[in-house]
Amino acid sequence: MTTKEIISSMLFRGFGFKSGITGVIARESEINLDVASMRSKQANVIASQNETLKSVFSAIYDQSERFSSLLTKLSLIFMKNLQASESLIDEKGFDRSAYSIDDRKILMTGINIASTIKGILDAPIFDENGEISKQAYQALQIGESYLEKMKTLM
Repeated sequence: MTTKEIISSMLFRGFGFKSGITGVIARESEINLDVASMRSKQANVIASQNETLKSVFSAIYDQSERFSSLLTKLSLIFMKNLQASESLIDEKGFDRSAYSIDDRKILMTGINIASTIKGILDAPIFDENGEISKQAYQALQIGESYLEKMKTLM
C-alpha cells in the first residue's frame, strides 16, 4: 500500500470498529436519530393535547350555539310580546281593573320571558373546574322548555 492509501484507510476506517470519519458520522447519525425520536414523542404529546383542546372547544362552541339560538328565539317572542303589551297598555291605560284575565296573561308572559332571558344570561357558563356548569345546562333546559310552551300557545 502506498502512503496515501494507508492514510486514507486510517481516516475513513480508523483503527477499529466505528472509528475514523465513518465512525464519527455513524455516532452523529445515532445522536440525530435520538433527537428526532425525542422530538417525535414531543410532537405526539402536543398533537394529543391539541385533540383534547379541539374537543373542549367544540363542546363550548356547541353550547354557545345552543345559547345563541335559544336567546334569539326568545328575543323574537319577547319583542312580539312587548309590542302587544305596549298596545294593550295604550288601549287600557294604567287602571288594573280595566284588564281582563287574557290581558294579564299577555303581561305576565312578558315578565316570564324576561325572567327566563335573565336566568340564561346570569347562569355561569363554567364552574370552578373549568367545565360547563350545571347552572348553564339547567338554564338551557328551562329556556328550551319555556320556548316549547310558548310554541304551543301561539
